Amino acid sequence: MDVFVCQSRYLVPLDQLESHLPAHGAWLTALTAAGRVLAAGRQTPARGGVILMKGESRAEIEEILAADPYTIEGIAAYEITQFTPRPAPVSSESFLALL
Repeated sequence: MDVFVCQSRYLVPLDQLESHLPAHGAWLTALTAAGRVLAAGRQTPARGGVILMKGESRAEIEEILAADPYTIEGIAAYEITQFTPRPAPVSSESFLALL
């Protein structure tokens, strides 16, 4: 299974984004419960967010991101970077345990 760094870029001002935050948060919570999201959070400064996600393929991750309320509403766009984690010393044991 690969890991995907999904970096979003907000397409609207933050005040227009906030009303969609509860739906986006619920979407992330469901993915976390399903074991897909390893970590997520807003960038600093708040120009977008980052989701560290695991999956079988880029196509699968694109499908998941297409269901994000931010994507559906056209208020954020994602850039996806895929990588295959390698055993220590390149990756920490705690990170590999997340996978």
